[in-house]
Amino acid sequence: WLNPEQTPYFYWLIPESPLFGVLGLAAEPGQPIRTLLDQFLDRLGLEPLAYQGARVATYRPGLPFRVVRDGWTILPIGDAGGQVKVTTVGGTVTGLWGAVAAVEALVGSRDGLARSLQMELLVHYLIRRILHRFTLGDYERLLFGLSDGAVRTLSRASRDAMTRGALRLLLAQPDLLRQAIRALLR
Repeated sequence: WLNPEQTPYFYWLIPESPLFGVLGLAAEPGQPIRTLLDQFLDRLGLEPLAYQGARVATYRPGLPFRVVRDGWTILPIGDAGGQVKVTTVGGTVTGLWGAVAAVEALVGSRDGLARSLQMELLVHYLIRRILHRFTLGDYERLLFGLSDGAVRTLSRASRDAMTRGALRLLLAQPDLLRQAIRALLR
């Protein structure tokens, strides 16, 4: 569920059975997360069994792939390396990508895989910066206005490969660029 008045991210629900599921809220630090969750549960008529919470170390530009301290080379990966996509707040694939890049660095290969991971995370970061500016109306125009070509592109694109997918999506529906610019100028 998208509710930009409450969070620039989203609410999500993963059913575990017909009667139980896991409900979550991705939000910025400082938001009244428990209050928002309780209000959302009330609106859906759901009862919580328990609450859990965590901070996620999402990507931000400038995070180094390699750090040298006291003569030791450190290659932070996964959450420790901020290798979590800010679009979906998921980091399993990008964390594994970071681990492979670290192995390549340890065996003396080039940092090409690390650079491509950083580019991928940067694309997600830029998409998130745009989505943070979206109103509910913007989301409705985005989702209900997708062309058949854009839907086909999204159905074939991996959300972990947006560097390639974003260009294909813009070619399938050029109006998305106008929507993004309008949101950024708001």
